[in-house]
Amino acid sequence: MAKDMVKKGEGAVAVVPEYLKDDLSHSELGNENVGADDVIVPRLKHLQQLSPEIDKGDSKYVPGAEAGMFYNSLTREIVAPPVAFCPFHYNMTYALFKKRTAGGGFVGTFSSEKEAMEELRLQAEPDKHEVAQTAVHWVVYQGDDGKWQEAAFHMASTKLTASRELNSLIKLRGGARWAHLYMFSSKPDDAPKGKFYRLMVGNGPRNADGSEVWPPQEVVERCRQYHDLVINKKVRVDSEEDVPMAKGEF
Repeated sequence: MAKDMVKKGEGAVAVVPEYLKDDLSHSELGNENVGADDVIVPRLKHLQQLSPEIDKGDSKYVPGAEAGMFYNSLTREIVAPPVAFCPFHYNMTYALFKKRTAGGGFVGTFSSEKEAMEELRLQAEPDKHEVAQTAVHWVVYQGDDGKWQEAAFHMASTKLTASRELNSLIKLRGGARWAHLYMFSSKPDDAPKGKFYRLMVGNGPRNADGSEVWPPQEVVERCRQYHDLVINKKVRVDSEEDVPMAKGEF
């Protein structure tokens, strides 16, 4: 099978000690007091030339990170494209930022443009801020180690095109949102201000005979579980946000 479904490390079987086998089947033990506010879902980021994760002089630098790759904001793991994923929820948000030319900075996320604009007017320097429409795609994706991880992918600015394409693909294929696999990939694009990587979305991988690779059962079960948690607002997303890029950047 191609790299898109067989990631680095897959096939390596970890031997579980006998004394841990029972504990591994009871995830609730010891976690009785862990509530919704104590758990966050990481953000899956699409790295660009200006991302701090690829700047060796930045405190957020991650060894091995390159523009065009994907990054988990919680585990700090880098994922090389293409990335197989199974979507399970979608919502549109409106993020308020301080413009990069004014120093940059994230203010907050709002569920409606009206709420975001009201907060914008309350800022000391409204003209130095902007509201960015941001589509949030909740997914379970496959890392380079072959394991699956839930994450929220925020798509703003030119990434909104990829967001619409993904929603169109999902609607075209039919079924529950998590009934099929899809792929994230990167395409280098020479924009006026330098090279950037355009986010690309497409249908999931195929078997050698051309048939569809279906989402593994464990992935479907996780999608169902997290869909319910998100709907009932029992999880929150990592608070780290990206400053929107200028128009024309990818």
